[in-house]
Amino acid sequence: MVSGSRAPHIPELRPICRLSDSDFLDEISHFEGTPSEILNNKEIVEFFMPLLRADFTMDEQYVLQDKVKLSCPIFAFYGANDSEADGKDMDKWKIYTDSFGIKQFKGKHFFVKTSMESVIEEVNRQLE
Repeated sequence: MVSGSRAPHIPELRPICRLSDSDFLDEISHFEGTPSEILNNKEIVEFFMPLLRADFTMDEQYVLQDKVKLSCPIFAFYGANDSEADGKDMDKWKIYTDSFGIKQFKGKHFFVKTSMESVIEEVNRQLE
C-alpha cells in the first residue's frame, strides 16, 4: 500500500530540502500535518530540523531509474484535496505491478488523520 506520494520514477517538481530554515519550515506548514505550536517552538524545531531535512532530502533526491514490476499487488490511497499527490500522480504507481487499485479519501495530504476510520476500513479490506 502506498499513500500520498508520487511514484519513485517521478522527480520532485518543487524540492524544499535545500531551502533556508525559515523557508523550509514555511513549506512544511503548508502540509498542515504539524501543529503550529510545534513549528513555533524553537527547541523542538532545532531538535527535529535535521530529521526533517534528511527525510525530505531522501524523498526529493531519489529517483528510480529501472522500473521493475513487483510480484505483489499495489493499492494506492490519496486525499481528494492533496496538492502533493493527486489521483493522477497516484495512478502512476500501476506500472510497478499487474494488480493495482486506487482509492480517494476526503482530505488533504494528511487525509490518513482526517479520514482515519475510512482509511483503516480500507486497509483491513485490502488485507483480507
